[in-house]
Amino acid sequence: MRKNLIIFKLHLIKILTEKEVILNWSISNGIALIGIIVVWFASNRNIIGGYTKNELVSYYFFMFIYSQVIGWWVFWDVRKNIRDGSLSNFLLKPISYVKYLILQETAYKLINLITQILIGIIIYIFIKNFIVITFDIEDLAKLIPVIFIGISINFLSHFFIGCFTFFWLESYFLSDFHWIFSRFLSGLVVPLTFFPFFVERILLLNPFRFTFSLPAEIIFNQINSQDYYKVLLIGFIWVGIFVVSSMYIWKVGLRRYSAYGS
Repeated sequence: MRKNLIIFKLHLIKILTEKEVILNWSISNGIALIGIIVVWFASNRNIIGGYTKNELVSYYFFMFIYSQVIGWWVFWDVRKNIRDGSLSNFLLKPISYVKYLILQETAYKLINLITQILIGIIIYIFIKNFIVITFDIEDLAKLIPVIFIGISINFLSHFFIGCFTFFWLESYFLSDFHWIFSRFLSGLVVPLTFFPFFVERILLLNPFRFTFSLPAEIIFNQINSQDYYKVLLIGFIWVGIFVVSSMYIWKVGLRRYSAYGS
């Protein structure tokens, strides 16, 4: 436990030295949120994709805050450690590489979430009359396992594509594909209800729904209890698939891995 705490503190100190970068990202996200709100209010339609304008404002405001909880982007660290051979140092340490990544990302998420919330409070002051989010204890109970599933899928999918660096050192294109598809398939860019009905039915089964869309569906009471438990089962199945796939490519990749140094 003490070892984990030390690693977490070291990363926290390192991230605080780069606080300007985090602040710039949060401000950029805030400006993007304001832009989205302006676009939707400029529309002549009162109901868009099953959402009222106020619900869409609330939807994107929720995404603005929630994205800092669910977004675990470990691809870049995995890729860098494999490419420059620094992975060898982690393999020799008395802590698993995955746990190290989790502690590092948790420290980053903590600082980033605090910054995002502060920016969110400022934005909320100006749009509070348009926020229609209702939230109770039952919603929180439903949301907790979904958050676990969402973080797991996001973390494991990034770790999975990062491990492809064992085979292709130039693996940027995999991250680009992941970035594009995960945003559109998760409901982060637009709610899944915006897609045609038959496309929406298919997208509801995709793993990235559990990162953003499903939490929003719970918050906006768009899923009943019976469907919720069915969807939850599908989510745990996806987590299992990503765990097995990540463990397999990690083990195969380590057999190919080699590093040299003086």
